Amino acid sequence: MDNESTLHLLRQASSVAIHRWTDNGAGDTTQKNANAREHLQNGLSLYTHGCTTEALWEFFEAAADEPANPLSHYLSGLALQALGLSDEARDEWRKVLTLTDRPLES
Repeated sequence: MDNESTLHLLRQASSVAIHRWTDNGAGDTTQKNANAREHLQNGLSLYTHGCTTEALWEFFEAAADEPANPLSHYLSGLALQALGLSDEARDEWRKVLTLTDRPLES
């Protein structure tokens, strides 16, 4: 996959993850969802402080707790890309696109 295709996939995944998170994120209070949110918050903090590998594990934990949450897969993709694992990053972003009923842009 070339850089332009990867960028297009990233843009689509970003849009889907953000819309899905804002559409569904606030009302669910199950323990697994609470755990997933905690992992996402920890991961974001680690990621912004340059601890990419540690952040990735937090994002993976969030995805394990709440597999249908596209944000955890999107953020996992960002961390994987930052670690130079482009193929794995694209796989995570493709997962994001499968987790929505919103139409995707061409």
